[in-house]
Amino acid sequence: MRVVLLIREKKMKKKWHLYAFIISLGLIAITLIITVYGWYVLPDIVPTHFGFSGQPDAWGHKSLFNIFFAPALQILITSLFVFLYFKPQYTNLPTTMFIMTLPEKQKEKSIELIRNVTVMTVLWVNILFAYVALMIIEGAYSNDLGYAGWGLLILIIVFLVWLVWYNIYIYKIIKKDLCRNPFTGKKIKP
Repeated sequence: MRVVLLIREKKMKKKWHLYAFIISLGLIAITLIITVYGWYVLPDIVPTHFGFSGQPDAWGHKSLFNIFFAPALQILITSLFVFLYFKPQYTNLPTTMFIMTLPEKQKEKSIELIRNVTVMTVLWVNILFAYVALMIIEGAYSNDLGYAGWGLLILIIVFLVWLVWYNIYIYKIIKKDLCRNPFTGKKIKP
């Protein structure tokens, strides 16, 4: 709850950004609950990798690393994305330095686009991590998770389709804005 208040205190620009981060925190909590539960109920040998068919194809001993690595990585990635949300100038985008030189209105519009992709990416990453944590628990008890591979593939495809659509959307906005002088706002012939 304290993390949500901290995020809220920093004043998110859009309400759906706040909701997406709250959902992400909920997914982290779900992943941690699944993982802690798994620690107590899993056998000594657990799946560490799944093939495309959804069947486990690599096994390892139940250890803190094998069980808690994914949730720790999930927390680290989410923390990084929250930091990048509030400090978009640190994103590793080639245009970030250029964005900081734009007039205030165009700069804010560009930063909003960066924040949108940051929020959606962290949400998708957390969905994927929660799904994988569930697959590990189920995979330890069942050697056949045929649906699991397809579910993961569908999640990844939906994310990639959104990412391609959003890049096209950004391209159209940039193309429209590039036909204007950033300092005067007058139209320039392409």
